[in-house]
Amino acid sequence: MENQKLLSFIMFFALVGIVLAGYIFPIKSSWIAIMALIVIFILCLGKKINNCYFGVLINDQNIISLSRFQMTLWTIIIISFFAALVMARVKSEMVFNPMNIQIPWEIWTLLGIQVSAMVGSPLIASNKGNKDAQNSQKTKDATQVVAKSLNKSVDDVLKQSKGLLYCNPKSEEADFSDMFKGEEVGNRHSIELARLQMFLFTVVVAAVYIASMTNMMIHGDILMESISFQPIDQGLLTLMGISNGGYLVNKNITHTPN
Repeated sequence: MENQKLLSFIMFFALVGIVLAGYIFPIKSSWIAIMALIVIFILCLGKKINNCYFGVLINDQNIISLSRFQMTLWTIIIISFFAALVMARVKSEMVFNPMNIQIPWEIWTLLGIQVSAMVGSPLIASNKGNKDAQNSQKTKDATQVVAKSLNKSVDDVLKQSKGLLYCNPKSEEADFSDMFKGEEVGNRHSIELARLQMFLFTVVVAAVYIASMTNMMIHGDILMESISFQPIDQGLLTLMGISNGGYLVNKNITHTPN
């Protein structure tokens, strides 16, 4: 109970700090402070609800979801930069409408791609969860390697699964490596290249965009009446679309013998 109150206390002051950081710190570093405070808020929220600091990334299978990670990462990036720009423009008292900040279509397209993965992923998982193959000998044979890698019995793995989907019994068992592993009882032991590719593209594009926005905030004129976020290169946007599409197609394929 005391821990819950402490978490609520930290979350409250993190939200207050997001507003104050724009006034206290210069524009060059305010977005870093705001981003850190947003991360603290998200971590505390996960701990408060799922008893795990990375709870916001954990799905119904009690594993860390790649699509949730991607959506959370870009939410943090966009909100932190937007808040830093608005607060810097308010503090200057030189801009009539500090919130006159345009979001280019490339950003909206990127968010649309991620929302598609975020919505499509649980829909596909739900379909697999309704396929009951736990009494199939082929499924048990395919699960033996998975059970051995997890140091569990085949029966235990199948007992805690949901249809074809592997599930952790508790959210505390979720691990960072979940984002790269197969999600079924038949391929939980293997690394899926589609997931690895999507993760790497996401991290690289995010890093490039952070560098681009940082350069704009340091060297650009952010006190113009109307400014805009930096657009994402269309080639990188295409890579993200292909990567997310490949992720969903691979996710839709059944990897466990039924």
